[in-house]
Amino acid sequence: MNRTKHNLAKIEDLLQSLGYRIRYEKGSFTPGACRLEENHVIVVNRFYDTAARMDSIAEVLDQLAIDDSNLNDEELKFLQKVLTMDQTSS
Repeated sequence: MNRTKHNLAKIEDLLQSLGYRIRYEKGSFTPGACRLEENHVIVVNRFYDTAARMDSIAEVLDQLAIDDSNLNDEELKFLQKVLTMDQTSS
């Protein structure tokens, strides 16, 4: 998968469909996911370029227990592409 702003936007839309919110924040930290009250949040360093953002999100998604029951076929295929992107970039 090409690491473009368009594909990053598609990943962000997919995360929203899965019930996650993505935040781009500054600081020295490892990207990750957390649950704040009832909200699922993925935090990524805002200074990362597009490719690093996509790789970080794919890595986080690979570690999560994702309920994909509400996704349509197209979204499921895209999710699989994102998850395999993480495996190929390692």
